[in-house]
Amino acid sequence: MNQTVYVDRKYIKLTGEKKQLIFHTEEGQRSSLPFRLIDRLIIHGHCLIDTWLLGKLSENDITTVLLSSLRAKQAAVINGQQHNDASLHIRQYQFYEETQLSLRASKRIVKAKLLRQYRQLKKMQQQLPEHRKVFFHACASLWPLTEAVLTANNKAQLLGFEGAGARIYFAAYSRLFPKEMNFTRRQKRPPSDPVNAMLSLSYTLFSSRCTQALNSVGLDPYIGFYHSINYSRKSLAADMMEPWRPLIDYFIYHLFNNQQITVDMFNYKDSSCLLNKEGRSRFYPAFEHEMKVWQKGINRMARFMVRELEQQIPDIQHRSDYRSTDIIM
Repeated sequence: MNQTVYVDRKYIKLTGEKKQLIFHTEEGQRSSLPFRLIDRLIIHGHCLIDTWLLGKLSENDITTVLLSSLRAKQAAVINGQQHNDASLHIRQYQFYEETQLSLRASKRIVKAKLLRQYRQLKKMQQQLPEHRKVFFHACASLWPLTEAVLTANNKAQLLGFEGAGARIYFAAYSRLFPKEMNFTRRQKRPPSDPVNAMLSLSYTLFSSRCTQALNSVGLDPYIGFYHSINYSRKSLAADMMEPWRPLIDYFIYHLFNNQQITVDMFNYKDSSCLLNKEGRSRFYPAFEHEMKVWQKGINRMARFMVRELEQQIPDIQHRSDYRSTDIIM
């Protein structure tokens, strides 16, 4: 199985020779790794990279993720080889335009997320008897929303149900952490405390895996069914990610609870809180361990989306009402 390679060392230089990725340190040390053993390359912070190498990475179907050292949510993704089935993209666009089809898909996404939030709270209720009452009431409030989503007539109503669920869920989830960590709610830009910093970093890395899985099956990660289309937003990757967020949340709680990550592993700059290098050296291996299981589920979801499109949208080559202007106008 190919591996994820993390580069988290200042001023390291990356080049390529023949079929290998070459690492050069400031001290003059050199090491290498064959392209065939790499699935994705994740680079954090200051790094020198040969532009020729970026092309070779893509040519070898290696996804490169560039993480900002200043913002946990900021990342650039350079994809590997793209799928060549353009007709699948066209079916995806047609599915998006079919209001009822995209609404039905959106309901499944939100319901799956709410159900996982409910199940995670139930698990916490059993594991943390001192907060049992809090989690009991949260579950009682969250469960009706899992049924209410099926009655939504539009995406605006779905957003309302999802938002209500998030408020209930995070109010209970915040009780898992000591008060000195200052985690009271989900805050994205910028993350103001260690828990939000970990959530943002984890979501960013997970989103890049969703994008890679979608590209591998020929779907456009920018055209989603639940998330609206916005400039630079990978809406379908965001759709795919929603049901996984509660599992990521529990993973973050587990890291803090087991002292794998501690509050002294964070730096504060301006109003932003970021995991430091010691913390990242612990976090990345733990995240990759979880991803071994999660990746299988992501890949299954991507393949399911393709089957859904093929079943719901006829092949454009066989549509008697198809005209080129349907696509380009």
